[in-house]
Amino acid sequence: MELAGSEIPVDSGRDNYNFGLLPEVAWVQVMQYLQLKDRYNLSMTCQSLYQHFYHPSLWSTVNVNLKGGATNFSLSNTYIPNSLVQMIDKFGHLFQKLTIKIFGHVSTFDDDSRLILTKLSEVCRLESLTLEAGKLITQFDIGGFPPFKSDIQIFINFINNAFRLKQLNIKSWPMYPELFTQNNLNIFNAIVKNEKLRELESLSLFWRDDSAWSEREPLLPSPLFLMTFLPDLKKLTHLALRSPMLSEEILTMLSSPDRCKLKLLQVYVTYSAFNHAFQIPDISSDIWKALALASPELEVECSVMSQVPNTELSLLLCPDMPLTSVSFLPYSRCNGQIIGSITDKFASSLKHFICYADTSDVDVDLRYLVSKCSHLRTLVFHGNIKCSTVVAMAMQKSGQWKKLEFVEKKLDTFDEEEGDDEDRDEAIRKNEAGEYILVGLHRFHRHDDNREETIEQMCSVVSGVMGYKWTAV
Repeated sequence: MELAGSEIPVDSGRDNYNFGLLPEVAWVQVMQYLQLKDRYNLSMTCQSLYQHFYHPSLWSTVNVNLKGGATNFSLSNTYIPNSLVQMIDKFGHLFQKLTIKIFGHVSTFDDDSRLILTKLSEVCRLESLTLEAGKLITQFDIGGFPPFKSDIQIFINFINNAFRLKQLNIKSWPMYPELFTQNNLNIFNAIVKNEKLRELESLSLFWRDDSAWSEREPLLPSPLFLMTFLPDLKKLTHLALRSPMLSEEILTMLSSPDRCKLKLLQVYVTYSAFNHAFQIPDISSDIWKALALASPELEVECSVMSQVPNTELSLLLCPDMPLTSVSFLPYSRCNGQIIGSITDKFASSLKHFICYADTSDVDVDLRYLVSKCSHLRTLVFHGNIKCSTVVAMAMQKSGQWKKLEFVEKKLDTFDEEEGDDEDRDEAIRKNEAGEYILVGLHRFHRHDDNREETIEQMCSVVSGVMGYKWTAV
């Protein structure tokens, strides 16, 4: 990149361009797309860009990533890199949307790190705070070393000192019983004590917004405990939690007429057949009807992390739930029966269907989903699917799709006509060479000499539907 203020020679007949004449707002927008290191390097190119580096809007959203202990069965330290210390010290008062993430287990901070984070909690004017305080704690982890009280207090300080916070996202928290039972070290009690947080509009508890694996049975606050502070947060319009934390009492409370109308409820579904605390909550239709009546604009989003039997999942996905989005994460289960059930129940409300699970033989079910769900605008499917199915679904809602995503290596370019497919009751048969083959495995060993051409044709059709150059991932 040329230095700002310098002129770039171009072909004769065209005007020279002086990027130094770009307004400040343009350079600030460019810097917003850069990582901190790249942004700093750019600022070193000239005095003008160095001044833009200090623009307040560039420091309103900041991520502080730290590395904790690999295990909590031995003591370790968490140090804040010196570059982060300098950044916090110089720009901390400008932070408005802050994310603090510790990879691994929460471990001991050194005195300097503890001091700078404590100072940050006192000077920043946060509107949004995301805390990912180490690994989610399970029964196994209880046998290890819990964090020191002084280290937990660092995070609690951000809650105690908050006075304009509108969004709070607690992705993980060290839920050691010995810490959770101490009021001054319980982050949820801190929420209750800070009356300024009564203005909180968005609260997310242990929700994940990615498709990465999460602990299936972490220690979580119970629905009964949530009822000790959620009723006081009457301004909430967005609530996200895990399914073991959901109960009829909570939904009834959210339907109360003295509260703000809920607009978004997110449920992260985890299930264990061997742990009663992690079974699917049974919410009656009347409860969902009352909530939908109290909050007419309510949208419910569900992400299914673990494998849940169809019958159990149906308990949660009640027809009276205003479900607008459902996601099946990589280690979950999604089959034709589940897709058909979702289609029949939520044909009038579903907008987003996402499946990262290893799923196959659901082409008919997906086409049924697309044809029946009139508001469907997002379809992400990472299972096995035929190219002809992709084309048919794309054209079904031409001009209406916001996102279509399929995996190239999972595309099946063979398109057998109905009735010509392998006999499902036939286990062994002869192929064209007279060799006996297993019918069930035959399709995995076929080779299509025209595969690339078929996929290219499919992408061309979908590109025309989407209005831009579309490709499978």
